[in-house]
Amino acid sequence: MTDVVVVGSVNYDLGLRVQRLPWAGETVLSSSLTRRSGGKGANQAVAVREAGVPCAMVGVVGADGAALVAQLVAAGVDVTRIRADPDATTGTAVIMIDDDGQNSIIVSSGANDALTAAEVREAIVESGARTVLTQGESPVEAITAAAEAAESASLRFVLNLAPAIDVPRHVIAVADPLVVNELEAEETALALGVGSDRLSGPDLAETLAEVARSVVITLGAGGAVWAARGEGGRAHAQRVEVVDTTGAGDAFVGAMVARLTRGDDLAAAVGSGVSAGTRTVQFAGARAAEAR
Repeated sequence: MTDVVVVGSVNYDLGLRVQRLPWAGETVLSSSLTRRSGGKGANQAVAVREAGVPCAMVGVVGADGAALVAQLVAAGVDVTRIRADPDATTGTAVIMIDDDGQNSIIVSSGANDALTAAEVREAIVESGARTVLTQGESPVEAITAAAEAAESASLRFVLNLAPAIDVPRHVIAVADPLVVNELEAEETALALGVGSDRLSGPDLAETLAEVARSVVITLGAGGAVWAARGEGGRAHAQRVEVVDTTGAGDAFVGAMVARLTRGDDLAAAVGSGVSAGTRTVQFAGARAAEAR
């Protein structure tokens, strides 16, 4: 039994430090190469657990993924539903981080693409959870199954649509909240046929909340805005020295989901998420706890 089920990706993160991100067709030199644990699903599961809420993960790794699963176990995440596919390679993200801590990321899904709707549904039904969380790094069929299983069991469904892939409208309609950054919010609004390119921040959150049950838009150093049932608000971020923005969104989502699962309102949960994201950007890597 667990409180939160995370349906998502488990990846290796290859980090390249560069003075600045390259232009198209340009070659730049990297000052260092790191290999760390990652994947939005795994990062968020760890963040939920770090916030003190029991968490289980549903995902797939390749024959080379045992070390990543072991790290999740060490973090206290229930990995019973993580399957190893001996014929696949574990997902990998290549991350370029510049001197300002900003990043550019390319993800090769690998074994993550093998996650099936059937195993997602079974895991959720048998979990006894209160919240289901998933992200855009999973197959659309798995995301859809997570939304439908959560709705059928009257569980809270949180969708971090990162990246902003095309999912069925009814999946977004049950998201509570839908979590996106500014660019993902614009892409999602365009895909849904709502709003306009002139909307931003609170206005865009309110517009997306006409489809989703609630919406949170992260604004990087600007904190986050939220909208739900005609209400809305903003949580501001503390100014800190930024080392690496990788994983800040995942820390935000995990901390927010933990608070929501405990029964806190969205305003308080978003504030907790902003604080967690702010802590993460002060360290290298997607999981601040591993960097300390």
